[in-house]
Amino acid sequence: MIFKIEDRIIFATLHGSHAYGMAKEGSDVDIKGVAIPPKSYFLGFNDSFQQFEGEVPRDFHLFDDKYVLTGETYIQKIEDMVGRKIPKEEKLDSTIYDIRKFFKLASVCNPNIIEVLFTDPSHHVVSSVAWKKILEHKDLFISARAKFTFSGYAFSQLKRIKTHKSWLMNPLERKPQRSDFDLPEQHVIPKEQRDAANAFIVKRVNEWIFIPDEIPKDILISVREQTAKAIREIWEGMAMKSYVLEDGNYIPMVPPLGEMNEYDEGVLYNAAGNFLGYSTNFLEVLERERKYKAALRQYNQYQEWKKNRNPVRAEMEKKYGFDVKHGAHLVRLLRMAKEILVEGKVIVKRPDAEELLSIRGGAWTYDQLIEWADKQQEEINNIYDNKKYVVPRVPKINDLNDLCQDVVEMVL
Repeated sequence: MIFKIEDRIIFATLHGSHAYGMAKEGSDVDIKGVAIPPKSYFLGFNDSFQQFEGEVPRDFHLFDDKYVLTGETYIQKIEDMVGRKIPKEEKLDSTIYDIRKFFKLASVCNPNIIEVLFTDPSHHVVSSVAWKKILEHKDLFISARAKFTFSGYAFSQLKRIKTHKSWLMNPLERKPQRSDFDLPEQHVIPKEQRDAANAFIVKRVNEWIFIPDEIPKDILISVREQTAKAIREIWEGMAMKSYVLEDGNYIPMVPPLGEMNEYDEGVLYNAAGNFLGYSTNFLEVLERERKYKAALRQYNQYQEWKKNRNPVRAEMEKKYGFDVKHGAHLVRLLRMAKEILVEGKVIVKRPDAEELLSIRGGAWTYDQLIEWADKQQEEINNIYDNKKYVVPRVPKINDLNDLCQDVVEMVL
């Protein structure tokens, strides 16, 4: 990157707890924004830019919508917003996205990105005429994909909560051994053969995930209806993670085997192996190898978690039996998913901030959280499955593409 990021920012806003209205005294200050790089980054081949991560220079002066200096610096405006002085040694975490990357992520309803469009104006640090043009059309980004992306993020929080709780209750102090899975110390099947078979099986599973309607009928029955539905949800929801552009449409990239729960993953894996003609004994060995690797991976993750735990978070987990901060995020994300579907609104500054803070302070028990999350997810599924949502199923990509082009041309 050969340009000054502060010269190319068209928008920057407070993000995270400050944007949600959930900041406490001394809360970290997170900034997210959008930039348009110089013309060479669009017309040439030698320069590329996706995002800037780090500290934006603090003392550059801000302009108003008519490009007149306001007399206020970047850091002064942030300090006014958060109501405190920010010492030089305190890092201001900033992520500034290239406008094209921002549009791609926002168009698939990535929660951390689409929120940027809907932060409260009182939290806008840098704005511009170009950004106002985008805001005039911000509803174009909203779609029923939020069902998958917001719920997906929420349940990644829930997975962490459950995993950490299981580690608290049952510490993984003993490293898994091959003998625990009826595997000899020396591999029976040569590594090259195992890897090749595994690659073929995973490829077949991924093909089924990519085009679920092509799963053979007998396999569909063995995998069961719920799993087939889960595959479709994974296929649609993967847009929140990564995608490729094909003929003007965003196509989700295939997720790795492991996005499903352990039962569904195992059933699909073995079904694909049988479909490809591998013997039952051979597949049993592969399955035991796969489970051993998964157990070893979880053990290593546990050791890493134990080593690098935030002391304050660790104390809270010990006190309440689960990570209450993850719990508050889970509740916020599921509520936002429902709001988007039934109200068509992305409500970033939370009207329920006090309740969310109380959850973060341990007001809900673990059982309450799990029961609430299960019920909420059932309601969200019902809204989506019965098409009760008020937003488009997918956004109008061509309209968003035209908007992006118009804004880039305006700035360049």
